[in-house]
Amino acid sequence: MAGRSLCFIAFSLFLMLVGTTEIKAEWPENGTPVCTDSLVQRYPQITTDGAGGAIITWIDFRCGHPNADVYAQRIAANGDP
Repeated sequence: MAGRSLCFIAFSLFLMLVGTTEIKAEWPENGTPVCTDSLVQRYPQITTDGAGGAIITWIDFRCGHPNADVYAQRIAANGDP
């Protein structure tokens, strides 16, 4: 039984080392602004775009309360909006 546990641990370590991939972020040094409007934005949500980037949505009150609008911004994998 101890031999099986040792074999499992060794195999797990092997998979961790072999399966390691290097991931490099390509975002600009100071980030990418998503929304620069100074009024109220609420309830941000983020999801993948399926190509290494992201799609960000939020509720925006720049037209005045209660006239909320939904905004979205896609950010590419390299950080370009």
